[in-house]
Amino acid sequence: MRFVVKIVKWLLGLIVLAVAALFAWLYIAPPELIRVGSGYSAKIVCSNVFIA
Repeated sequence: MRFVVKIVKWLLGLIVLAVAALFAWLYIAPPELIRVGSGYSAKIVCSNVFIA
């Protein structure tokens, strides 16, 4: 039973580390499509503000 708990803790730690690495990668070097999407959404919001 202790062995199973040890493996589960190890796997949970690995999953947490993988998620943290994913968020770090997205923060440091976001894909180009995310940059384009965020720029386009900012343009739409600004256009709506200045028209209204």
